[in-house]
Amino acid sequence: PDAANPVVASFVVVRAGIAWEGADESGASHFLEHLLFNGTSRRTQEQLYAETDRLGIYNNATTREDHTLYLMLGPRERLREILDLQSDMLLHSTLPAEKLEKERGIVIEEMRRDRSDPSAVASELFDACLYAGTAYARPVLGTIESISKISRASVEAYYRARYLPSRMTVVIRGDFDPADAARLVE
Repeated sequence: PDAANPVVASFVVVRAGIAWEGADESGASHFLEHLLFNGTSRRTQEQLYAETDRLGIYNNATTREDHTLYLMLGPRERLREILDLQSDMLLHSTLPAEKLEKERGIVIEEMRRDRSDPSAVASELFDACLYAGTAYARPVLGTIESISKISRASVEAYYRARYLPSRMTVVIRGDFDPADAARLVE
């Protein structure tokens, strides 16, 4: 808890990253990160975006080698809604088939953008050499080839295997009551 500002942030760390991917599903964690913003069994993508906007909630995510981090930040009185939205996205995504190609294109464009940045290329080459023979040698985003080939069924199987409460850690920071927050998380 930190009452310095009237905001609260919920971070959910999911053990999903290249460390957990097989070679045939390289980039699945990052691709899945994108797909989870596209709708749930309770909300369409448009409803997710409209609700976060209406409530003044910032929603974002990032994928790293051994985890994917989901962040929501909003007014302290919106902690219940923040946790409801996060749990809905993380546990009840529908991975809409009609959004798959759009997200695939966005991820591939991210890769192309990174390939035009010399420091990103150097970092990728360094990791490939340093971690040769391990999952950490592969790029977090996958490769254009791996993302082009990955099927919805493969991404969905990865989602069902990795996105379980037992593989998630929730960290809340800001102006909140710990006992109330614990009840909401449960």
